[in-house]
Formats: sequence, structure tokens, C-alpha cells
Amino acid sequence: FWDHKTEYKMNKSNYRQIKIMLEKIHLFEQEKIDLETLVSDLRALLDCLQEINDKWVNNIYSEWFVLEQVHSVALDQGGIHTVENGEKFIRNSLNKIKEILADKLD
Repeated sequence: FWDHKTEYKMNKSNYRQIKIMLEKIHLFEQEKIDLETLVSDLRALLDCLQEINDKWVNNIYSEWFVLEQVHSVALDQGGIHTVENGEKFIRNSLNKIKEILADKLD
């Protein structure tokens, strides 16, 4: 798979990890997995990426960190619904992550 934006051939493992990340986000949006599972799974999948642009990965980690922070606050306060603007932060971060991931698959 050729990544024309960074001019290198994306390996099959990275392609698969990116597709799985998008699937996990979709499952979360369908309320089939919770935020804790999403945060954990995305981190594990990001850690599996190989030889990929550091800036690209850091952009995803920045948005992942927002999800992790909302999750941490939600644990302390008793749920996502108790976090002020929690759902908005989650939605915004997920949209950015999806955009970044989709850009790599184009």
C-alpha cells in the first residue's frame, strides 16, 4: 500500500492497525464498547505501528490523550455524563482521529 503523502510504502501491519482503529471508533460510536475499552485499544494499536511518521503518530496521541483525560475524570466523577463537555471533547477528538487515520488510508 503506497502512502503518497509521505512517499513510502505502508506495510500491511500498519494498514491493518489503522483499519482496526477505525473499527474500534465505530464500535464506540455505536455504543458497543465503552470509553475505557476504546482508550485502551487505541493505545495498544498505536503502539504496534511500525516505521511511521512521528508527527502523524503524535497528532493521534494528542487526540487520544484528550480521550484518556475525559475517561480519567469520568472515573473520578461517576461517568461521562458528569464531565462538563465530556461528550463534546470525545466527539471532537474522535472526529480528528478519524480524519487523521482516513488521510493515511487515502
